Amino acid sequence: MKAVQVSRGASSVHQLYIHLVFVTKQRKRLIHPAMEMKLREVFAEVCDELECKLLSCNADGDEPEEKEGSDGNHVHVLIRYPPKVAIADLVNRLKGKSAYVINRLSQVAQGGRRNSDVTFGALWTPSYFVKTVGYETIDKTAKYLWDQRRAAEQAKGL
Repeated sequence: MKAVQVSRGASSVHQLYIHLVFVTKQRKRLIHPAMEMKLREVFAEVCDELECKLLSCNADGDEPEEKEGSDGNHVHVLIRYPPKVAIADLVNRLKGKSAYVINRLSQVAQGGRRNSDVTFGALWTPSYFVKTVGYETIDKTAKYLWDQRRAAEQAKGL
């Protein structure tokens, strides 16, 4: 998996990568496979809008020995981004748009009623984890996220 790339902007050459983790409100296990796929789509859209690149996205739970079929309560995201994008703005857009989209989908599925587990603005906790990923570790981080996803799928019997 070769994710490392030097990007060029109007006045810069850069190689900026971050690993983000978002946790669901009250650590509720809400992120089932279909929601994870939708989150990946929304995150990719936001990244495209901000001239970033979504490299990896997967959800999992807190414990390595998850129960079969259990849904995730946090999501890992690996993104390449340009220096003009503030990380806090990127996080705000990712969390805001994903919460909005998931809430709308939940309302449609509930026949127009709000799902008490997923309400607008309350899908994610207000906090997040962010780590810059350097050239030497970008492939290792991407592989870690990929391996974590494969392990989760195997545990769920997918």
